[in-house]
Amino acid sequence: MFAGLTQFTPRMRVLSDSQIKEIHLAACEILERTGSLIHHKDAQDLLHSHGAVVEKDGLVRIPFNLVDRALATAPERIVLCHRG
Repeated sequence: MFAGLTQFTPRMRVLSDSQIKEIHLAACEILERTGSLIHHKDAQDLLHSHGAVVEKDGLVRIPFNLVDRALATAPERIVLCHRG
């Protein structure tokens, strides 16, 4: 339609890369040390099979390396709706 123009998507950054990393490390520490109550048995079994510690009361402690492996395999972006 308009020769030479490319589509531009505006971006806004609220946090710096170091702030994002700091939040990520803090969240991983909470998941590993404090854990999270997970009541769904299948979810507990899945996490346990990948290295999480599941206690009898449903408390699950997720190790740092499990979080990083999960993030490495997650898609970079997910399209929720096609605007077409």
